[in-house]
Amino acid sequence: MPATSKNATCTSNGSHLPIISEGSLSPFMLIKWKMYCYAFFIAKHVAEEEQAARILICFEDPQIIV
Repeated sequence: MPATSKNATCTSNGSHLPIISEGSLSPFMLIKWKMYCYAFFIAKHVAEEEQAARILICFEDPQIIV
């Protein structure tokens, strides 16, 4: 997807949490990201109480992280 796209993208490689790029979020994109997160947490045995803190690094859009 071109860097000038206004839609966010979700990338996952399995060894790190999925990353959502800057751009407009669609319901489909958020569902896809949620599924990638669940798969990562299961594979890496991340405790449920630690999961919320870990996902904050997944977003590249400054409007979401602030």
